[in-house]
Amino acid sequence: MIECRSHGFAFTLYPPGYAPYLRRPVVKLGPDGGRIAVEPGFPLACFDETIFAAAIDAMRGKAWPRESSLTTPDRSWGSQGRDLDVAARIVGVARDLGDAVRTRIAAALSVDTLLLLEGAKAIGYRAIGKAVCEILRRVGGFSGRAMKLLVAGFLVSRFGEPMQFDHKRKIVERSPFCARGASPPG
Repeated sequence: MIECRSHGFAFTLYPPGYAPYLRRPVVKLGPDGGRIAVEPGFPLACFDETIFAAAIDAMRGKAWPRESSLTTPDRSWGSQGRDLDVAARIVGVARDLGDAVRTRIAAALSVDTLLLLEGAKAIGYRAIGKAVCEILRRVGGFSGRAMKLLVAGFLVSRFGEPMQFDHKRKIVERSPFCARGASPPG
C-alpha cells in the first residue's frame, strides 16, 4: 500500500501487467513494464504463466488433470475451465457477451469485431482456447498490450479501471475506453 503524505490518500500499487487482486499478470512484463526474455519462435510466449495459460494449453490440446496434485494445485480441469472462461470474456469471445460490449472490447484491443464474433462460435475447450489465442496474437503493440487487456477486463467487469503512471510526464493516464467516473457495462 502506498500513501500520499501531502493528501493523506492511500492506494495499492500493482506491478506492470497486473490487475487489482490478480495473482497472475495478463502479460509477462519486467519490473519497469518492459519486455522480458521469452521463448523465441512462439508468438504467445509473453502469455505463458499468465491468466491466459489455460487458453494456450487448451489450444495445444493439453487438458489439465481431472484432480489437482500437490505439485500443481492450481492446474486442475476445473481451474482450466474457469480460467478459460475468464480469458474468453476478456478477449471478447465468450458466447454470452452482448454486441455493444463485444464492439467496445474489439475497439480497446484494436482488433476486428468480426474476429470476436467468429470466436464466440467456438464450442469445446480446444476451440475456445484457439479462439482466445487468435485474439491474443492480434493484440499488437508490446508496450500497450497489457493496458489493452486490462481495459478489456474492465469492460467485462472483471477488473477495476486500469490506470498507468507515465513517469516521464509525471501523470496518471486513463484509457479513453473507460469513461471517467462510470462503471463498466453490465
